[in-house]
Amino acid sequence: MATDFGIFIQDRWDHSSDTFNVTLTPLEEVRIPTTGWKRFFLPSDAGERASGFPFTGIWDGNVNAGYLSIANTNAPLESITLPNSLTIDLGIAARFSRMQIWATRYSTASDVYGAAHLYEFEIYGSNAPNPNGQWDETWTRLGHFTSSRPSGFGFGVPATSAEITNIQQNGETYEFPDPTGFQKFRYIRFKNYATWNGAYEGGSNFFIFELRLFGQL
Repeated sequence: MATDFGIFIQDRWDHSSDTFNVTLTPLEEVRIPTTGWKRFFLPSDAGERASGFPFTGIWDGNVNAGYLSIANTNAPLESITLPNSLTIDLGIAARFSRMQIWATRYSTASDVYGAAHLYEFEIYGSNAPNPNGQWDETWTRLGHFTSSRPSGFGFGVPATSAEITNIQQNGETYEFPDPTGFQKFRYIRFKNYATWNGAYEGGSNFFIFELRLFGQL
């Protein structure tokens, strides 16, 4: 529903700007339910370390435990070499506006902004994925994302205690750049280009300890 907003700026000395009036229609946003989520395995996707880091850990509600990729036994070279990927069947189609992700392990400080912490990645959507796992016209790119540190530090600098606490409590939040520009999708696919070790080639595992999606059903 269209809503009228009046916006002004006021400083500590009670100086105020003029009021800017605008009519906007807020974007509906709900959390996408995880009850129907499951792994949708494609031949080129990364494998699953089910014993301690199962795929279902991505949506089990526990940000302190989750998924760690390994080589896929069906395609070990493709699935461990950057870029690598994973695919989730959400069970329902949705349009995405925002996501919150816990993309590292917090019990080991060196893992935060470490070698398996997602740094640069893309999210794709599909309603009829090609079963051969190829990146073809059955996939639509929904956004390109890069992790950043509150401290401003880059690669190779250990995480501060404040960074570890913040990312464990809040994860990392990303907004999809064009949430109303795409149709609803049932399947999403991560394409991981780099982790926080700074490498864009070679072998690299990655963590996803929790994923929360928001948008429209």
